[in-house]
Amino acid sequence: MERLYFYLAKRDMRGIKMVATLDSPKEVSPVTMNHADDLDILNLPATWTNDIKKIVHSHRLEWALVIETANSYEDLKKTLRGRGYRNVPGTFNTVLGMQKMMPRRPLADVKRLPQQKVMLRKKR
Repeated sequence: MERLYFYLAKRDMRGIKMVATLDSPKEVSPVTMNHADDLDILNLPATWTNDIKKIVHSHRLEWALVIETANSYEDLKKTLRGRGYRNVPGTFNTVLGMQKMMPRRPLADVKRLPQQKVMLRKKR
């Protein structure tokens, strides 16, 4: 089972902030959520959805919410660096405090997420 990572990506690709992680039944290519209301299609618990929306709203000028799957945080870091992101945190810390309080992560319904193609940068 893949892990679904929610992170805020700086619009100038200078860094990311991890928001939350969930379990995903299938692999999802990176999806940028333009509006926080788009989170409703994931059928998350209401407390998670509201907290993520608040975080996105408070960081909306410089950061964009991105949802992506990876096997581990190390794999996610490699793909982010391959796409040109700098200042990727070395350790996994989330902005969402609920991550520690819930003993089990909810399963996200990713069937209705839009698919976006991502172009990888070629190393020189």
